[in-house]
Order: sequence, then structure tokens, then C-alpha cells
Amino acid sequence: MTTLALAQQRRREGPHPDIAPRTLGADWSNVSQGSSSATLSYSEFAISSACRVTDPWIDNFGNKNLTVGLFTNLLSRFQPLHQRLVKLQTSLEEHRERIKDARNKLTAHADLETIMAGEPIGAATWPQWHQFWKDLGEFVSLINENVNGSPFEIRAAGVRGDAEMMLKKLQN
Repeated sequence: MTTLALAQQRRREGPHPDIAPRTLGADWSNVSQGSSSATLSYSEFAISSACRVTDPWIDNFGNKNLTVGLFTNLLSRFQPLHQRLVKLQTSLEEHRERIKDARNKLTAHADLETIMAGEPIGAATWPQWHQFWKDLGEFVSLINENVNGSPFEIRAAGVRGDAEMMLKKLQN
């Protein structure tokens, strides 16, 4: 098979079944009763989302990104809030460093050499992922509390959104 054919196959099928689950450093076999492609899609989504929210707030071209760094910078004059946001941002960026190679080589691009090697990259343990989401939740809640006057639980947002979507469907 040619290099082009291998790259096209990767785009159609997703990463090798052994790469993405191990990329997150955890056993994904019991996460989904569905196909391995659903598990791969989730792992790629989690990696991409975690990296996107922790991208530099000003990129190499001078563009500003809507990331944790932007909010930390905007709230720099509010102490001790800023100190706590800096600590959370540091923790979130440490997690980004763990998974960045997986995002760059498997999720954002289909790096042929990495795919052909079949080795896990960008591993993070379940406790590290849990800490990332916990820190992100605290970050969002602190900002919302200081800007809007009340904390915000990011895990509850999806439930409320799903319920609202279902009500709208039932009403139609």
C-alpha cells in the first residue's frame, strides 16, 4: 500500500485501535458498549478539547484565542482571584503538555510515522484526567462567580442543555 493510500485509510478509519485508548493512559474497553470507533471519537474529542481550551491565549501570529490564559490575563487586577486562576491555569497547562503530542500527531493531523509506529503517545492517567476536569470546573466557576455573582457547575450544563433540547423536541 502506498503512503497516500495509508494516509487516506487513516482518515477513513481513524487511528489504529491500540493507539487512541492507550493515548489517554487508561483502559477504554469498558467505557463504551458500542464500537471502538465511538471510543476513539470520544478520546480524540477529549484530547482536542483539553488542548483547545489550554492553547496559548495569543498564538504565534498574534491572534487572541478564547482560552484559560485569556481569562487569567483579563482578571489579573483582581487579587486573590488572579492568584487562584494562575494556579489552576498552570495545572491545566501541565495536563496539556502530557497530551499535546497525541493531539498534534493523531487528532489534529494524521502523522504517518506515528501511526505506523503504533506506539502510545501523550499518555495521561485517569486521575490526571479527573484533576484536569476538576480544575477546569473550578476555573469556570470562579470566573462566573466573580463576574456574574454566582458559581457555575460546568458538569450540570450538559444535563440542562440536553433536557432543554428534549423539551423542545417534545413541544414540536
